[in-house]
Amino acid sequence: MLNVRKSVRAKLGLGLGLTFVLVAALVAVSVGAITLVNRATTEIYRSNIVGGKAIARSQALLSGLNGDIKIALNSSAQSANVHDLPKEITRVRQRVNAAWAQYYPALAGAGDEARAAKKTQAELKQIDAALGRFVDTIKDQGTLGAATFYGMSLRQPFEQLNDEFDTLAGYQSKAGAKAFAEEQHIAHLARLGLMGFGGAVLLVTLLSMIWLVRMIMRPLAAARGAVEAIADGNLSATINNPYRDEFGAMLGAIEVMRERLARVVARVRGHAESVSGGVGEIASGNEELSTRTQQQAASLEETAASMEQMTSTVRQNADNAAQADQLARTVRDQARSGADIVGQAVASMQAIDEVSRRIAENISLIDDIAFQTNLLALNASVEAARAGEQGRGFAVVATEVRNLATRSAAAAKEINALVTDSTAKVAEGSRDVGRSGETLQQITGSINQVSDVVAEIAAASKEQTGGIEQVNQAVTQMDGMTQQNAALVEESAAASRSLTEQARELIAEVAFFRLDNEAESAAVAHDNAPKRASVPIAVAQPTLAGDDAPAETKRPAPAAEPRRKEADEPDDADWATF
Repeated sequence: MLNVRKSVRAKLGLGLGLTFVLVAALVAVSVGAITLVNRATTEIYRSNIVGGKAIARSQALLSGLNGDIKIALNSSAQSANVHDLPKEITRVRQRVNAAWAQYYPALAGAGDEARAAKKTQAELKQIDAALGRFVDTIKDQGTLGAATFYGMSLRQPFEQLNDEFDTLAGYQSKAGAKAFAEEQHIAHLARLGLMGFGGAVLLVTLLSMIWLVRMIMRPLAAARGAVEAIADGNLSATINNPYRDEFGAMLGAIEVMRERLARVVARVRGHAESVSGGVGEIASGNEELSTRTQQQAASLEETAASMEQMTSTVRQNADNAAQADQLARTVRDQARSGADIVGQAVASMQAIDEVSRRIAENISLIDDIAFQTNLLALNASVEAARAGEQGRGFAVVATEVRNLATRSAAAAKEINALVTDSTAKVAEGSRDVGRSGETLQQITGSINQVSDVVAEIAAASKEQTGGIEQVNQAVTQMDGMTQQNAALVEESAAASRSLTEQARELIAEVAFFRLDNEAESAAVAHDNAPKRASVPIAVAQPTLAGDDAPAETKRPAPAAEPRRKEADEPDDADWATF
C-alpha cells in the first residue's frame, strides 16, 4: 500500500490489474456455464433424439414389412408377390437390426425403459427367427403355407412388437422432456450466476475507476490551481502538497518554481529601478557629450574647407606641370621623329648613289656595244660594196645600223655625263644630311634633358598633390567620424531616454506579480548596495577623439555587469538548474 501511494504507475497497475483479473474470472465463469449447457444439450441429442429416431425407424420398417406381407398374401397375383417376399424380408431384417443397434444397449437408459428395451430385444429376436422360418415356408409350401404360418406365428408378434415400440417411444419422450427441463434449469442457474458475477465485476470496476480518478484528479486540481495563481501574478500563495507520488513531485517542482520565480521577479524589480536611475545619469552625460561633439565637428568642418582650397591650388600647379611635361615629351618625340627621317634620307641618298654608279657602269657597257656594232656595220658595208649590185640592199641596212650605233654612242656619252654629275650632287647631299642628323641628335639630347627636368617637377607636384589630398581626406574622415560620433551620441541619448521609459514600463509590468514580504525584503536587501560607480566613467569616455569613438560610447554600459553577476551567481545557478 505504501508503494501504491508513492507511484502513479502502481495505482494504475493495481486498478487495471484488478479489472483484468475480474474480467478473466467472468470469462472463465461464462465458459464454464456454456460448457455445462453444451453438455446437457449434447446428452439430450445423443440419448433422446438419436434413440427416438432409431426406435421410430425400426418400428416403421417392421410395420412396412408387415403391410407388404399382408398385401402380398391378399393380392390376386399371390404367386408373383409372395415370390418377392424373401428378398424384401432379408433387406428389412438387416435394416431393422442396424437401426435397433443404434439404440440398444447404449441408449436403453435404466429402470422401466431398460426393462422394456430388453423385452423388445427378445421379441425382435423371436420375430427375426419367425421371419426366417416364414421365408423357408414360402420356399417349401408356397402361398397357402405362408399365409397359414403368418396367421399363426407372425400376426400377433408384429402387433405386440409395435406396442413395445410405442412404449419405448413414450419412455424416450418422457426422458427428453426431463432432460430438457434439466438443461433449462442449468441455463437459468448459469444466467443468474453470470448476471450476479458480472454485476459484481462492474461494481468493483466502477469503484476502482472512481478511486483512480480521485487519486489522479486531486493532485491535478491542486497543480492547476497553483499554475493559475502564478498565471494571475500571485506568487505569494504556497502549495499544500500531501502527495508522495509523481504528482507530489510535480507539485513540489511547481512550488520550487514559484519560490524562485518570486525571487527572480523581486530582483528584476530592484534591478529595473536601479537601471532606471543609472540610465537617467547616462542620458544627461550623453546630451552633454553630444553638444561637445557637435562643436568639434564644426571646427573640423572649417579645417576641411581650408584644406580643400589648398588642395585645389596645388592640384592646379600639378596640372600645369603635367602639361609642360606633356609638351616636352611631344617636342622630344618630334625631334626623334626628325632624326629618324634624316637617317632615312641619308640611307635613301646612299641607295641613290649606289644606283647611279651601277647606271654609269651599264651606260659604259652600252657605249662599248655601240662601238662594236659600228665596227660590224662598217665591215658589212665593205662586204656589200664587194658584192656589187647584189649587196646593195644589205649595204643600206648596214648603213642604217651604223647610224643607230653612232646615235646610241652619243646618247650613252650624254647620259654618262648626267649620271656622273648626279652622283656628285647626291654625295654632296648625303654629307649635308649627315651633318643635319648630327645636329638633330644634339637637339634631341637637349630636349630629353629638358623633358626630364619637367617630369621631375611634375612628379614633385603630383606627390605634393597626393600628400595634400591625403591630409584633406584624413581631415574629411575625421569630420565624418566626428559627425558620426555626434549622431551616435544623439542616438545613445535617445536610446537612454527610451531605456528609461522601458525601465519604467518594466517596473509597471513586474508590479503585476504579488510577492510575499519575505521575498520582497530579500530583494531589497540584495539591491541596496550601490552598483552604478561605473556610470561617470561611461559618460567621460566618449570624449576621446579618433576612429574608436563610436565603439567607446557603447563599451562602458555593461561595466556594472561583472559585480552584479558575482553577487547573483548562486541564485542564477539555481534558476538555470530549474
